[in-house]
Amino acid sequence: MSCKSCNLKAGWTQSLYECKKPGCGEHFCSNCINYALSNDQTDNQIKSFCKSCFIKLSSLDYTKSVEVIGLERGEGPSIVFVHGAGGCRTMFAVHARKLSSKYRCILMDLPGHGSLMDTPLSLESAINTILSVTKEYASDYNGKKPIYVGGSLGGYIGMELLGSHPSVFSSAAILMAGQGVGAGRGMAASLGLYGMGLVIPLMSAESMLKGMVSQAKGNGHISDTLLKEMALSHGFFFNQAEKHIEILKASNPRISLPKYDGRILFINGSKDHRDSENVWLEASKHGKLIVYQGTDHFFSHDDRYLDKLLEDLDEFLKQ
Repeated sequence: MSCKSCNLKAGWTQSLYECKKPGCGEHFCSNCINYALSNDQTDNQIKSFCKSCFIKLSSLDYTKSVEVIGLERGEGPSIVFVHGAGGCRTMFAVHARKLSSKYRCILMDLPGHGSLMDTPLSLESAINTILSVTKEYASDYNGKKPIYVGGSLGGYIGMELLGSHPSVFSSAAILMAGQGVGAGRGMAASLGLYGMGLVIPLMSAESMLKGMVSQAKGNGHISDTLLKEMALSHGFFFNQAEKHIEILKASNPRISLPKYDGRILFINGSKDHRDSENVWLEASKHGKLIVYQGTDHFFSHDDRYLDKLLEDLDEFLKQ
């Protein structure tokens, strides 16, 4: 018997696994069945599927990689939202909906994620994709350039983009990106990245998604509805996880941020890793830092702080 997708033959060192979608019945190698989501959108039913069934079951529309919510071009400020590692454009969907009466909200997939999951991911390809999406979908308003909002990996990429292309965005909000993981990183970050590099290749997408959901639920203040929209109904995208680590290691906000003249709002959860948030603040010409007490890396979807985050973003962005 051979893998239905890549024709790799089963043997002593290679097992085949049946796709868990009812009616599929085909068998695949571990690489070709490494796509996971929750078919009934509960964390108890996260399963592995072949790529074809994964796409069919996903709530994500794979015919596009960008969604625009809110105002028409030129009717108000444009916000480009950039998600974190493993996620996709739905990460900031709830925020875009709530801001849609005042802003043109642009949700996009990074390379290696969502509808672009087969597109090679690198810092360069991520920045180029963001620039391309911004050019095509965003617009200036009242003489001001679009606004950048990035979370986690999207925050680290954003800081590099602001330095390399300082005239593209009028202001930026960098969320969940307070740890020094790039040049000059400390021992804790180095060990963490090293451990991730060892563990991630050994874990299946199913295990990774279950771990992420478990961590998010540990927050205790994230609704099942938001968990479904964040990840469960379309899965997470870990197939290029080693590239996530490479981007983090390559980041150097100490050098990038001073090149940017616009305003930057940094927001972190007090329980998150944030050993460099004050370094980023000092490196910025016009920076502001907010720390939400008692929450963690998932504060953007924490029901105690979701409205506060939206208020802080709106107050900052309309200045």
